[in-house]
Formats: sequence, structure tokens, C-alpha cells
Amino acid sequence: MPWPFTKRHLRYRSIRAWISGEGIPTPFTAIKDPKRVDQVMTQLGELRKHLFDLHLRSLSEQQRKLLNEGKHPSQDHALGSAALPIARALEDKLRHLPFVKRVGVGAYHCNRNVLDVFVSGIELSDSRLVEVPDFYEGFEVLAMNETKKS
Repeated sequence: MPWPFTKRHLRYRSIRAWISGEGIPTPFTAIKDPKRVDQVMTQLGELRKHLFDLHLRSLSEQQRKLLNEGKHPSQDHALGSAALPIARALEDKLRHLPFVKRVGVGAYHCNRNVLDVFVSGIELSDSRLVEVPDFYEGFEVLAMNETKKS
């Protein structure tokens, strides 16, 4: 489809780049217009799915198989210990960023394990956070202030 009919938000390579590029207020609760909230939440969902689909293509066949079977460490709190080496690998990958303090494994709703990237001395809206991936080795990655969760 030509450009006018393409969903522009799907051109971004990260959720943070989309937020920055489109000037979307954070937190999303700062948006007061219900129509705008609906638009932003719809675009966020579409972009997350698009980015995860791209991420899946980068994974090994074995990782994709585990995800498809529901046996990937990101898909079950009981597999949280298997996620620790992956958290450490992401921490090593992000070591060059002075605001990244540590990476941990968080148990989230719907029995998901997520990689939490704890940052300090930086706002979560800071454009430098675009270097923190949205997904890593089959896990969702969330940046949060170090003081918020320990």
C-alpha cells in the first residue's frame, strides 16, 4: 500500500522511538482526550505486536519452538530461574549505558517473566532509553527507575 494508507506508527523500531517521534505524553494517563487515549492505546498494541513479530524472526528455531509450546522461560513464573542467565546477558549488553544499574527478572500478571532494566539518574521519557530493547531473547523488556522496584 502507498504511504498515506500505511500505519505510520509501525515504521518505528521501538516503543520509545514511537513515543518520542510522535510526541506522545507519558505517562499515558496524562492524555485527557478519550479519543486520543483510544488511538494511542490501539497504536501501542499494534506496534508491540509488530515489534514482537520482528523479534520472533531473529530468534533461533529452538527459542521459537519453546515459545510456541509455552515452555519458554518468559512464559511461566516456575521457569524464572532459567531467565536469570538471559537477564545477565542483557545486563552485559547494556553495560556501556551509565544509567543502567542492573537487569532483573520480574514476575508479571498472566504468568509472564519480564526482564526489568533498572535505571538511575535518567527520566523514563529520556530519548537515550531508545538503546534499551523492547524485546530480548523472547522476553519483553521494561525500563524502570531503580527506586520503584527492588
